Amino acid sequence: MSEEIKPRKPRGFAAMDPARVREIARQGGKAAHVQGTAHEFTSDEARTAGRAGGQATHVIRRARKEAAEAPVNASATTSTSAPTSTGVSTGAPTAPMDAKKPTGAA
Repeated sequence: MSEEIKPRKPRGFAAMDPARVREIARQGGKAAHVQGTAHEFTSDEARTAGRAGGQATHVIRRARKEAAEAPVNASATTSTSAPTSTGVSTGAPTAPMDAKKPTGAA
């Protein structure tokens, strides 16, 4: 007995005409400025935010590049239980099983 899955209908802004969504957003932006609650970036704030985003992107890109270029050491991957680049553990323990005996319990 499998139930048929009904396709979900868009709700909220997703169901509206894009022109209507833009109009609502425009009105909200105007209202925020009138109330004085709208945030306006200064040139320095915008520059700092742009620099932070660019640095974060380059850090990720650099890490991916280094991981792809790093040589794989076969002996290191078989003696650890740390996840590999595929996220799968090799299964080999890093410490003897009896090293973690509970103390005080018999």
